[in-house]
Parts: sequence; structure tokens; C-alpha cells
Amino acid sequence: MPVDFKSILIIEDDHDVRVTLRQVYEAAGFYVFTVTNGHSAVELLNIIPAPKLLLCDLKMPLMDGGSFVKYKLTDKKIQNVPLIIMSAYREKFSEYPDFICLSKPLDLTDLIRHSEDAIKKNKLISKR
Repeated sequence: MPVDFKSILIIEDDHDVRVTLRQVYEAAGFYVFTVTNGHSAVELLNIIPAPKLLLCDLKMPLMDGGSFVKYKLTDKKIQNVPLIIMSAYREKFSEYPDFICLSKPLDLTDLIRHSEDAIKKNKLISKR
């Protein structure tokens, strides 16, 4: 995988949402990894290069999005990878002021725009 290749890890338990997001991101030029919960994300992240972006639902089985966020902040491999949180539970967004939070149902055009912006902003920060 080339260094500048756009990759994303989608952490989403709903099959239909996960498949739709995969299709949208692949059409936008991303290489897509998907898992169904935070625990599977941690396992996958131990064997793949750090993605350029993480997209995470909040309500999931085994390891929910909130627990994954706590893990992300302590893992040196991914702590600087941009994260977009998505959820139908808008009241939870105030718990994550440092992250982009988008309400479900998602506006897919808006989601891709936020994704591209987060990756670009992270590249600028990394070059400092």
C-alpha cells in the first residue's frame, strides 16, 4: 500500500450501514477496512498499517464506540489518526468535543467532505 494511499477503518455493527459506507468510501478512492465492534477494530489494528481515518459508531456490542475512543487515545499507533464518530444518539456527542461527530442518518456527501478535511488537516499537523 503506497504511503499516501487513503485508507479508512469503519467500525459499525449494522450490516447495511457498514456495506453502504464501504461502497461510498471505495467510490471516493479509499481503501476500506470494516469491523463490527471496537474489540475487532483493536485486533485488526494490530495487524494492519495505521489507517488515515477512523469512522466509529457509538452503540455496538462487545466494545462500544466510547470504549474504543478511550483505547485510541492510549495507542501510539493510532492516537493521531483522525476519528469521526457517528451515532443516532446526539446527546452523547458532548462527551467527545475533540472529535467530529455526525448524526445518523448520515449525509454521505457531508461525511466524505469531513473525511477528506480531517485527513488533510492531519497531514498538515504531521508536517510540522
